Amino acid sequence: MINDIRYISAKQLVKKRGWSRIAIRDLLKTSDANDTKISHGKPVKLYNIDRIKQIEKTDRFFIYKKYIERRRISNLIGRKRRRNKFSDFLDSININIQKTDIDLLKKIAENNYFGQKSHMEIIYGLTDDINESHEDFINRITVEYLRNSFNTYDKILEEQFDRMDTTQAYIELNKKIFSEIGKNYSELKLECEKQLDERIKQLICRKDKKGVIDR
Repeated sequence: MINDIRYISAKQLVKKRGWSRIAIRDLLKTSDANDTKISHGKPVKLYNIDRIKQIEKTDRFFIYKKYIERRRISNLIGRKRRRNKFSDFLDSININIQKTDIDLLKKIAENNYFGQKSHMEIIYGLTDDINESHEDFINRITVEYLRNSFNTYDKILEEQFDRMDTTQAYIELNKKIFSEIGKNYSELKLECEKQLDERIKQLICRKDKKGVIDR
């Protein structure tokens, strides 16, 4: 029934006709039909398009529409301010990586890696990728070692922007850090790009799970 042109879902009302969830609740109140042909979750509530058009002609809807527009503008301004705060924060970060001998760095990273692993993990390789070559493994833990030295910035970002969607800020922070590592150690550039790509995917996935909408 969801493809029936006589009906529209709440999601489509918000996206295509500029309604809000509050307006749907207060003005439409109850749904006119339900789409039960879905594989999981609750049935989708549907609203009759003719009833919607009649309500859209009323003064009450006009008041809601003005309120929705004010909220939209307010949200845009808020997002711009957040982006400016994020930008100022990122500009204040100085990613200072002291260049050292690459072989010595890899040895330090390797010692650090195995120093943090349990005895059983070392014996049985419980956390290692069996398809990974030794060289790739060393490059991976070396980049991770360098990246983890800047975890303080992640904590600051989380503390200062606790209730905001920080996905894009985390992405830009990681771009800045991995880029600097790659500049200082060309041997690790490909691994930096790989880990950056993985982190971006994880951040976007985490954002989608939280249902955060901040475009």
